Amino acid sequence: MNVDEVIKDALREQAAGVAPAPADLADRVLATRRRRRTRTVAAGAVAVTAVVVGAVLVPGSGGGED
Repeated sequence: MNVDEVIKDALREQAAGVAPAPADLADRVLATRRRRRTRTVAAGAVAVTAVVVGAVLVPGSGGGED
């Protein structure tokens, strides 16, 4: 037995003791990423809206100085 065969056998033994990944793992990961991305975009939209509203309201509250 050479080193390559020993490593292959050891990896096969370890793989035999591990349960396989669930069939829907990729779907769950992609759904989680989609939700996270949607939340990020929504938070960005809220932040932009707050800045725009602040920029519109602050100059209008000058107190009527002429």
